[in-house]
Amino acid sequence: MDSTCVCRSWFKKMPAKSGGVVPSLLQNMKMLILAMLCWGHIADGHDEQCNRGDDTLLRIVISATRSGSTALLHSFANNPSVDVAFHQPIKSGYRENGTFSYEVFKEESCMSGEGQRVWVAKETIGGFELPEASFSPLPHTASTLDSVTLGPWVVSLKALHRLKPLVLIRDPLQVWNSISKLNKYSEGKSKYYSPFDYFVKSYMAVAEFLFAAKENGLPVFAVTQEMLAANPQEILSRICDLWGIPYFKSMVHWTEPYGSKTWFSDEALERFRSDPRFQLSKAVLTNSTHYDYRPSNPDVLPEHEEVIEKQLRPLFTKSTAMGLADFGG
Repeated sequence: MDSTCVCRSWFKKMPAKSGGVVPSLLQNMKMLILAMLCWGHIADGHDEQCNRGDDTLLRIVISATRSGSTALLHSFANNPSVDVAFHQPIKSGYRENGTFSYEVFKEESCMSGEGQRVWVAKETIGGFELPEASFSPLPHTASTLDSVTLGPWVVSLKALHRLKPLVLIRDPLQVWNSISKLNKYSEGKSKYYSPFDYFVKSYMAVAEFLFAAKENGLPVFAVTQEMLAANPQEILSRICDLWGIPYFKSMVHWTEPYGSKTWFSDEALERFRSDPRFQLSKAVLTNSTHYDYRPSNPDVLPEHEEVIEKQLRPLFTKSTAMGLADFGG
């Protein structure tokens, strides 16, 4: 595990450019000032405050809905070194009381005790109400020195370097096909319905965040569900290496029952128990013994397919190239 103070580590690794794209002068100045503040904090003997989060290593997967994030989270739940897997901790707050909750990040940075805890969270953008299609899955701060705008979201620079977010992308036609199937199945059985424009908005938000982070040389990484399906052992092993987590074969060949090491909100548990839409969506994982993904034959409206191919296909293509650069084929 990398126990280096996040401020010192960030200062040393702060890139000048990424992919030939030089960050703006303002962005470079903000990064440099923040790094100097952190470095000065260490030099003044306040290393213990900088290391408040050393007791808990938190990593996060960000994706649009129906992109394979639940299966990926279950793979980490099957890793013996992972203590807790968190299912949508931010969006769960909105669904319970109308406010997106960032408590998991506060808990992570204030946890104390012997040994390092390892937490992995997954947050999905999109859903059944418009705010769910655009909320930020990462913490932000009131400090302008620690803030950066990446696509549609303003996030904390220090949090980015601490969390090393992994953006999971799936073929957009497959994503909408999956959502559309659930919409059809849910009709007359469930109160939940996910509109097409919410899907488009959420998919674009995730991709724009990824692209902006890469352009600014920030530690945000990309992987596609298709890459994971083609070579799950190799790709999961490389993700673990990047995240400072040991890899275990049980991440591919599962031994833990679904949900046994996963935190769910009370609202989510109630939906899983009582709503046919969610019972169907989790049934495959409940009965699975290994990581597996096979694309379906799309059955969507022609006008939806046209929008997907025109607006979202280029985003997927670009994301795939980034994923291959980060983790290989």
